[in-house]
Amino acid sequence: ALGTLVSPNATLEELYLLSRITRHLGSDNIDHRLRRRDFRDQASDPAVPGLGVEIAAIDALKSALVIGSNLRMEVPILAHRLRKAARGGAKVAFVNPEAYEYFFPTAAYVEAPLEDFVAGVAGVVAAAAAEAKAPIAEPIKSLIAKVSPTAEQRAAAQALASGPGIVWLGHIAQRHPRYADIRALAAALAALTGASLGYLTEGANAAGAALAGALPHRGAGGKALAEAGRDAAAMLAAPRKVYMLFGVEPSHDLAEGEKAASALKDAAVIAFTPFVTPELEAVADILLPIGTFAETPGTFVNGEGRWQSFDAAAQAAGESRPGWRVLRVLGNELGLPDCDYQTPGDIAAALERELGGRPAAQPNDYRGAFAPSLERCALDGAALDVPIYSVDAVVRRSAALQQTKLALQAGGGG
Repeated sequence: ALGTLVSPNATLEELYLLSRITRHLGSDNIDHRLRRRDFRDQASDPAVPGLGVEIAAIDALKSALVIGSNLRMEVPILAHRLRKAARGGAKVAFVNPEAYEYFFPTAAYVEAPLEDFVAGVAGVVAAAAAEAKAPIAEPIKSLIAKVSPTAEQRAAAQALASGPGIVWLGHIAQRHPRYADIRALAAALAALTGASLGYLTEGANAAGAALAGALPHRGAGGKALAEAGRDAAAMLAAPRKVYMLFGVEPSHDLAEGEKAASALKDAAVIAFTPFVTPELEAVADILLPIGTFAETPGTFVNGEGRWQSFDAAAQAAGESRPGWRVLRVLGNELGLPDCDYQTPGDIAAALERELGGRPAAQPNDYRGAFAPSLERCALDGAALDVPIYSVDAVVRRSAALQQTKLALQAGGGG
């Protein structure tokens, strides 16, 4: 009866406590993948999603193919590093629904409309298979036989095969309703060209969320569960009696934010939030005030698997408290065993013990057997490309950011 939706910007400590509380109450319905629409092949997700390359090594890449990403707006620092690689001679190609701005030369730019995005990626795979003349397994083999690569798709495949490289799946790809098809093809392309597969994960701490067990089908450390709970979309499609929202503003942070309102209005809703909004007041029965990321100490896990701990930069405002403290007290009230943490470090240490130490960066190798199709899908492209100053509650409230050219072009952060 319980569904827990948590921001991927929550700290490792908050995510671990929230996962423990949710499961203590008998539910595996917990998810941080708020803007994802396609969970069909989630069993093939990496235990901990990562970039597939060390951050410092991006500058020295020889080739890269970025699939479904407005890269400069999603991860500006990585865009800068990829620019350095391109200026150093790396061949960088893109498969995107439109032409986004980059300040470096591209080896190829495949424009694939969102409704036919799978076919756009399939064309690059077909070109790579023809170039490599290597055997390719079913069901990919049958699919690419239906595709005739364009000149740009052949150029993208040749660029990726030109040297040790990376295939990155961006935010637009991961939010796409046909993400499972796109990922299966991207993995086949990486295998054909000898490239690594990587994920440009959403939020500050998606890797930490996976490690902490903030997933419906996996526990801490990516351990598979005997029976999966409901993912973020399924929790709203089949409404729960109770929801816990942690750092979530439904209409802005969920893939189907407007539709979520109907599921939430008839449920008992507990919202952990730094901000009181008319929307939350309308749906929440209880508002528990927590600090923003800058007002709490904690840990984030970055795209190469590095644990990065930090102190609070400011005192929590008003009656709010750091999220981990609120969750610790809630755990005490609910009789959660071994919940006598005094500091965020205690919580991180408990997770480390459960994991048997801090795991090294884990491979993103795809071991699934999903059968992709070229079926078209209709969708609103604006829902997949979230503007840079609309991605979370803090930037949405920055008056200065909302007056920038980027925010004004996007219609403001709301």
